[in-house]
Amino acid sequence: ESDVYILDKGRGPILVEGIEGDISIKKGKEGEVIKIFSLDEKGLRKSFIQPEEKGDSFLFRISTAKDKTMYYEIIRE
Repeated sequence: ESDVYILDKGRGPILVEGIEGDISIKKGKEGEVIKIFSLDEKGLRKSFIQPEEKGDSFLFRISTAKDKTMYYEIIRE
């Protein structure tokens, strides 16, 4: 275990370039389910994103313009 110290946090504003893209996640096992959430800046869930099942993969689209986030949570079940 080590201690981490931030010596310089920098200054705002933080600039983020919005992107859009299609994400494909290969299924780990038959019958697997995934849940996808967009997260706010504190890591709290904002909205559910419904993935599409296609063959042996899950597909979903990220859009920082639409989702208004740069953070996503993906849960495999």
